[in-house]
Amino acid sequence: MDVKRLEIFLKILETKSLSKTAASLGMAQPSVSASLKTLEESLGQKLFERTPRAVTPLPAAETLAPFAQNIVETAARAAW
Repeated sequence: MDVKRLEIFLKILETKSLSKTAASLGMAQPSVSASLKTLEESLGQKLFERTPRAVTPLPAAETLAPFAQNIVETAARAAW
């Protein structure tokens, strides 16, 4: 599992928006969407319900969130 994808996932969870996530991370929105799609495919589960105005976390996203946070924090400490 790619740490950058988990960082993007966590930002989507925080902002509830792919476009806000993209702006926050200095990325293009299609790149954020592609990252999320790749993560969902690797997990075999949909993480968010998408609407034209927002994304809503599904139970799988809520389950993944603490593990993703732990991985991202551990990777940051290891890189230090």
